[in-house]
Amino acid sequence: MRRIRFGQEMIEAIRSGRKAVTFRGTQKPDGDYIVEKGGKPYWVHEDTGLRICIIRSWCEPDIKDYANRYFDLEGFESPQAFLDYVSKLYKNPPTSGQAHLFWAAEGDAALGNGSIIPVN
Repeated sequence: MRRIRFGQEMIEAIRSGRKAVTFRGTQKPDGDYIVEKGGKPYWVHEDTGLRICIIRSWCEPDIKDYANRYFDLEGFESPQAFLDYVSKLYKNPPTSGQAHLFWAAEGDAALGNGSIIPVN
């Protein structure tokens, strides 16, 4: 299974059902991912117990427009809060990128050993 990393704040937003989209510099293929905790060297894998299934992705030519439309599904209180978070992640924050819509599960819901997390 493929892996995708999120910061701790975003992991908690997924767990609480506040996050259902993610903005990335490159497009991730649709499908299932193990959610790992970010902030580690790339060879260190820390499984959070979360799984996501990316069900749709699309190009976003302007991150500010994206923030205005999707800040709440990104797990933020405002478009500016989302843009501030992105600015902390990147030395040169992106102006465009790829958006990914996903559903999340705790454990391995696809095998009946977990549960789907509803979006609030």
